[in-house]
Amino acid sequence: MMKVEKSNLYWAAQHSAVWGFYWSLESRRLLLDRKHDFLKTYIKVCVKYGICVPVDYLSGKTVDQIMASCLERIDDERDWYILNNLYLKPGYKTPLFPCMMYKKDDDAIHGDFYVNVSPLSNFDNEEEQKLNPYINDFCKVWSFRKTDNSEQSILFYLETDAFFNELSNHSLVDDIDNSDLAYYNTPRLNSFIRDVSILFFEYGAQSMAIDNLCEFVENGRKSRYLLNNFLLVGGELIFYEDIYSLLPDVFRYKEFEKTQVVLVDSNYRKYLENEKSQRK
Repeated sequence: MMKVEKSNLYWAAQHSAVWGFYWSLESRRLLLDRKHDFLKTYIKVCVKYGICVPVDYLSGKTVDQIMASCLERIDDERDWYILNNLYLKPGYKTPLFPCMMYKKDDDAIHGDFYVNVSPLSNFDNEEEQKLNPYINDFCKVWSFRKTDNSEQSILFYLETDAFFNELSNHSLVDDIDNSDLAYYNTPRLNSFIRDVSILFFEYGAQSMAIDNLCEFVENGRKSRYLLNNFLLVGGELIFYEDIYSLLPDVFRYKEFEKTQVVLVDSNYRKYLENEKSQRK
């Protein structure tokens, strides 16, 4: 196997999956009428797992300050684009979606908040981000609605293979073993996906879907990389709470234990049970 010294040399920038959550015109009122509580909880979930963290949080603002600023910028014409303002920063050509990622550098593993896969750039590298007309995000979230307003959606895009055990970059012949980094990064993403799913269904989401864009699966074959709505780590489904206490202290993302979030999963459970009964 070809030896690659630095993991950022082989983290490919490519669409790997898209998660979509969908509201009807009627159900979106549940979210918009309670947008204060929704935004506060959403921000805390992002901070707790270090995925799609609002840029102002990394600049030192509190959750309440970020929420208030976001609400001030929402107008009646664009009320549905409720999350988009969390990721805009004056002077930048593109939104920023900072994610805490662990990378390997000369056989040492360390973490930082990164906003660009190729070249790998951390959140503090302002000059590079301002000059870059396009960012290859690790993961990004955006609110959309159909032109006839019949359906509102919030979509999460996984734009890198950094969360997968094996990486295949067009510039390399062989797959690269990324299992150690996937173990540190992917369980947090799984817990994040689960918790935003719970949150969205409590605020009116009617359905969800995932597009697996990293492989072609047909004839009932199981995916190598995904199970239901989550990513596999070494063929297993692992959430962050499953491994947090087992991690070396230096590799624990401490906001996970510091940030308290209360989530009610009743509507999400109903959705899962209904989906399961329809598949029988």
